[in-house]
Amino acid sequence: MSSRPDETMCEWLEMHALGGLEEHEKVAFEYHLTQCALCRNQLIELKQVVDLLPMASDPTPIPEGMRDRVLGSLLGVGAVKKLGAMSEFGVENELPGRFASPGRKVDQSDRNAVKKASNSTELSRRAVQTERSARRSAYWRWGCAGLAIVIIGLGVYAYQLNERVGKLRMELHDAHEELTRTESELSKAASDLIAINKPAEALKVNQIVSLNSTAEDLVSKGKAIMAMDAKGTHMIVQAEDLPQLKQEEAFQVWLIKDNQPINAGTFYSQNGIGAIYCTFEPKDYDSVAVTLEPDAHGEKPRGTIVLTAGLKK
Repeated sequence: MSSRPDETMCEWLEMHALGGLEEHEKVAFEYHLTQCALCRNQLIELKQVVDLLPMASDPTPIPEGMRDRVLGSLLGVGAVKKLGAMSEFGVENELPGRFASPGRKVDQSDRNAVKKASNSTELSRRAVQTERSARRSAYWRWGCAGLAIVIIGLGVYAYQLNERVGKLRMELHDAHEELTRTESELSKAASDLIAINKPAEALKVNQIVSLNSTAEDLVSKGKAIMAMDAKGTHMIVQAEDLPQLKQEEAFQVWLIKDNQPINAGTFYSQNGIGAIYCTFEPKDYDSVAVTLEPDAHGEKPRGTIVLTAGLKK
């Protein structure tokens, strides 16, 4: 008989009572008896039944002459004849122990004891089966509860994972839009870089005018050069013998049309020399002027006109 899992040890009870277990199984079951009170109590009842089993069967008559032959070999022929004479007077059942007649009738009380023990064993067996069923039912309930917990946990994890995937998709979408904007900016920067590195086109000079001082005490003079190319209209103003600047003073250039000055830029002089380059929309301006301003932040002329010149139309 092969070994079995510990949870089936209770099923070995009947085989152990009948002496049918192998030696290693017997050792294992005897250890199980120290842990299981139900099996210990049932084993006691089973042993009572096993001890009464020989008395529960009908006796088989001894062959004629066999009893005399056996007793003769043990006690001698004379003793056997004496016993035979005593049996004629009805004293056979008075023989002690092992010499009593094996053909005696089984008492009804013995049969009742066997029947009672059998009924008790049957009740114990049913109790064991009921307990096993209850255990299996409890294991099944616990297993179902554990499985339900696992399913709920997986559902919660799946929900959280789905939310995480949604957030990642939104982040990926935002990253894609940012990448698209960056590519657009890089493309524009590349175009600007190409334009910067492109050889300069020749400027077409429209006119050159001389800038003259408007005050008798000033000896300043200069030039204004107007030129055009594909990028627009450009003006270069050069001046010399300019008044010395003090503190935050600066020179500003104005394009004038209908007595409305437009700020074309600001420059500072060094050793009385200064220049400025600016680009503006091509319009028919009336004149250009350079003023000495108290600072470089004026939107309208506030200081003294140093140089001026009219523009050809």
